[in-house]
Amino acid sequence: MDAQQGPEITFLLVPLNNKGMSIGPAELEIATLRVYAGRTKTQPGQLIWAESYRGTEDMPRPSVVYYTIDQFEDHVKQH
Repeated sequence: MDAQQGPEITFLLVPLNNKGMSIGPAELEIATLRVYAGRTKTQPGQLIWAESYRGTEDMPRPSVVYYTIDQFEDHVKQH
């Protein structure tokens, strides 16, 4: 890490596999975003943020990624 830079930040977007029967348009947790700081070659770093995104199971994967990141950006702007 350079003196001018902060710790390395790692973003991990994990799809959540919801098994079982889904009836109706109810929203489910379909992805989780995890943010880590201080990654090294052997350690993923310290978890500094985690949140889930809720949506319908038939949502296309690129949309899930877009909306999860958008949700994260909204939370960061509020703080």
